[in-house]
Amino acid sequence: MGLLAENDSLYSAANISLMHHLMAALRAHSLFHKDQHYVIQDGEIVIVDEFTGRLMSGRRWSEGLHQAVEAKEGVEIKRENQTLASITFQNYFRLYTKLSGMTGTADTEAFEFQSIYNLETVIIPTNRPVQRKDFNDQISVPPKKNSKPSSKTSRNATNAGSPSSSVRPASKTPNWSPAFCKKPDCRTTSSTPKNTNAKP
Repeated sequence: MGLLAENDSLYSAANISLMHHLMAALRAHSLFHKDQHYVIQDGEIVIVDEFTGRLMSGRRWSEGLHQAVEAKEGVEIKRENQTLASITFQNYFRLYTKLSGMTGTADTEAFEFQSIYNLETVIIPTNRPVQRKDFNDQISVPPKKNSKPSSKTSRNATNAGSPSSSVRPASKTPNWSPAFCKKPDCRTTSSTPKNTNAKP
């Protein structure tokens, strides 16, 4: 016996909840992939930030999606969080009478700090002259097709610098960096590549 009675429609009003769960399961199986959108850590599903590649511990997808991913991976399925109230970061910070902070990326968001929080952004000069050399970004095609140019570029850039110089290639997903580090072109006479990503 199936979930639906004979002559019953999946799209009827009585089956809205079932349809919701089916859509969440389809999204979990087809659109969300392990080591790309999430990792399994200590028996739990941990979301990977799609922009930074960092783990977002404590964060959970809503509308049953997180439970669907948990069911897909065979880990403990936890109850969905219930949101009683929500507020944006911008409105939350504006509840304080005084705001201040320090970050290495504030200057790039100076307009937002001024327009939203009415805060000025000040650049503090370095204690010593900057020895870092900044070059234009080099973007390679997907690694399955061609990762040799990017790995060779990393090696050449490292060899051209000082013995302590370093190059940090960035990838959108954590499942690409281990293969990149194993490329012979990545290795130099003075250093061995180190992989730092969201995977445990």
